[in-house]
Amino acid sequence: ATFTQTYTVEAMPQITVDGLNSAYVVNIADESANATVNVTGTVSGTYQQGDQVTLTVGSSTYTGAVDANGHYSIGVSASALESVSSVTAAVTAHDANNNAATVSTSQAYSVEAMPQITGLTVGGSNELTVGQQQSNDSVVVSGTVTGTFEAGDKVILEVGSNSYTGTVGNDGSFSVNVSAQVLAGASSVTASVTASDATGHTATVTQSDSYVVDPVPVQSHGSDQSQGQNQNQNQNQNASNIATGTTSGSDLSSLVSNQNDVALNVTTNGQGSGTSSTLHINDVVSSGSGDLLQNLAVAGAGSSGTTDGSTSTTGSGTGTPVTPTEPTSGSALMDPELLKSIVAAVTPPPAPGHH
Repeated sequence: ATFTQTYTVEAMPQITVDGLNSAYVVNIADESANATVNVTGTVSGTYQQGDQVTLTVGSSTYTGAVDANGHYSIGVSASALESVSSVTAAVTAHDANNNAATVSTSQAYSVEAMPQITGLTVGGSNELTVGQQQSNDSVVVSGTVTGTFEAGDKVILEVGSNSYTGTVGNDGSFSVNVSAQVLAGASSVTASVTASDATGHTATVTQSDSYVVDPVPVQSHGSDQSQGQNQNQNQNQNASNIATGTTSGSDLSSLVSNQNDVALNVTTNGQGSGTSSTLHINDVVSSGSGDLLQNLAVAGAGSSGTTDGSTSTTGSGTGTPVTPTEPTSGSALMDPELLKSIVAAVTPPPAPGHH
């Protein structure tokens, strides 16, 4: 006798990865925020609701469950996804009798390159020249955006409390005109760009750059006689103010050499006899205890040595100021006549009956 028996064959489970946030791309917005990216997929064939799906991303694993329709959605950090370029999904599927089978698949995806700002430069050389400051021309601050961006993305430059805007070109370059006077009041610039990808996701990145502001010498000679007279009057007034204690010692920084336009830089903790001060003339340092202008006179009379300040002279703070003469050495010399006028302005007149 012959007997025939029919039977059924359970369909093997299958698993797919359908996308990362509905695409096969880790975008710049998710990367910038280190957002959680939903990796989604489908289990078909034989499975049960609640079967476990395991995602492997690099060395990290993430788990989730299959719903009644065979779908799954598992959150994965963007930082984990951007370190590799593929994800493996595995499911251990069960039939109604709790028989199990495990299947897996891998899915490649792309990672958008994060935007960056490179080559941020002030004036092409990161140096603000005296000529630029005196003309108050606009100075070009330029840079390049790399990575993911779109032409027309907005660039914002911040210099001190001032902001300027520009746009990114097709090649990623940008250039923004900034007032030289604004740049002269700072020493660094910060650029930020809100970059976009082709589907409208955005990320904002920033970059800062420092630059050198060349010191502008205070001119003591005018182009005509009246200007020179005004400057001499201002210098004498500064000297008198310092002598009477109405201004701080730092005001000496406005007194310069008639010969070479070299600024005097002075620091002091007080005024008058007994206070300490430090005087820089052409980078030759005079320091000690005594009247600030006494130190000035002594330094003008006998300072010598290299311009790096390795040689110093000390004012005694007593007696009559020494009549200034030119320093005997140094790469830049003060005008002795200017120094004489400063000392004369702060030297008290002799008492009656004295010669």
